[in-house]
Parts: sequence; structure tokens; C-alpha cells
Amino acid sequence: FLGTSSWEDNSILNEPALDGGIFVATSKVYQKDVSKIYNRSFNEDMPSIAMIAYDILALLNSITISEKEINVSYILNQEGYLGLRGLFRLNKNGTVERSFDIKTIKRKKFIVYEEAQSAWN
Repeated sequence: FLGTSSWEDNSILNEPALDGGIFVATSKVYQKDVSKIYNRSFNEDMPSIAMIAYDILALLNSITISEKEINVSYILNQEGYLGLRGLFRLNKNGTVERSFDIKTIKRKKFIVYEEAQSAWN
């Protein structure tokens, strides 16, 4: 079976039919340290949605402000940004391109089959 990032939920590991299934998910490589700090500060796990706020900060850092307008053309760079949820970039047509881990389910565990790229080719 092929799945989506919503499969990355421990409850799905109890579904024997999905053993060997493959899905994509954002990389967790850059989340570990921030998640630990969040957990120590708030005594709970960091929600995935909160990580998007950190990625937005990378974008905001690229925007320059002139006297009367914001120049957002800088956020459309080809190198993209390395956020907590991995590598991403914005395209001129308004879409977001993101690099994902390819994962599989083996014996009730999530296994990274292929890691997300950390730089665009």
C-alpha cells in the first residue's frame, strides 16, 4: 500500500495489512532539539502545527522592508529553506516544494527507507 504523511501515527502500527506499506513524511532530523526544549518549557510534546511557525520565521527573515512596501521576491530563492520540518521552497506559481522522507512500516515500526534531501540538486 502507498500512503500519505497522516500514516505517521502510532495507532496505524497495529494494522497488520499495512506492514510493508510505504508513505512520505516530513523529516524529523531538525526537530529533535527544539522538541526537547518545548517539552521542558511546557511539559508536553510540541504539536506538529507549531513547527510551521518556526519555518515561517525562516521566510520572514528573507523579506526586506523598504520605505513603503515589503519586497517578497527574496523568498522565491532556488536554495529554499531548511526548517524544522525539512527542506522547502516557494515557487513563482504559488506552490510549495518540500523534500520528504520515504518511510515504510516493518514489524510495527516506522523505518526511514530514504531520507529527505537537505539541499536542492
